[in-house]
Amino acid sequence: MDQTIHRNLSTSFVDLRSMIRHLLDLQFTGSIHVELSDYDADIIFTQANKLRAREADHTAGTNKTGNAAFAGILKRARSPYGRITVVSDAPEIPALGDRSILLEDSIMLEARRSISDNRDGFAGHIAPRAVAAAPSSGMHDWDTLLTLTAEILRTVDRSLEKGRLRFAEALANARALVCDEDPTSGSDRVLFEYRAGSVRAGIAVSTQRFMEAVFDSLARIFERLRDEPNYEEVLNLTTRSIRVLMSERRAEYARFGITARLTDLVAE
Repeated sequence: MDQTIHRNLSTSFVDLRSMIRHLLDLQFTGSIHVELSDYDADIIFTQANKLRAREADHTAGTNKTGNAAFAGILKRARSPYGRITVVSDAPEIPALGDRSILLEDSIMLEARRSISDNRDGFAGHIAPRAVAAAPSSGMHDWDTLLTLTAEILRTVDRSLEKGRLRFAEALANARALVCDEDPTSGSDRVLFEYRAGSVRAGIAVSTQRFMEAVFDSLARIFERLRDEPNYEEVLNLTTRSIRVLMSERRAEYARFGITARLTDLVAE
């Protein structure tokens, strides 16, 4: 029985290359469906940990399979206004039954190599994350820092919600990419978690690394908002809300070095 993991993720906020890499590492079986205007495509993950690919450009009237389709999907998935849906244990699409659609081992190797590159975009957050506990040392400072951080994240969350953007999901995707780029993040790959308005730090994460992870993740979201003209109003609202916090929490932010990070975040 198939199960939808993610439905209608925006291509503006998802890095398909990183998503595929995560799924391959998980030995995922199922499919990724990409849909844009007059275009749709599928990447199938088989039980043998192989990839099948097909794409259809309805405007040009062309259909491609195999490596050519895979390359085309990766390119198209970087366009805005598209949608990505991930389904686990989905039955293989009948149109993909032709052996020619299966990527050969040499192509798989090249595909793995190409999608292993870190990109400036959001990674697919597929694997469930274990709930992390705050470090045992300096609990009072940690409690204060986590409270301040949670307030910042909730503020951004509420602002994006007005634009019908799912902040928690975008933040998880951004955080996963930040973890990918950090060789010291550990096997659990958790530097912090944001859930239901609360934030927790990963086990044995220093305050400095925690701060870097949070604000590096937020920076990716702000960069993507700036890249999309349709999100200008949401960006302006979020920026104003952050500046209000900076005014109200001036002393606390200065104590933890948050002011400089927020200033960089909301800089014009």
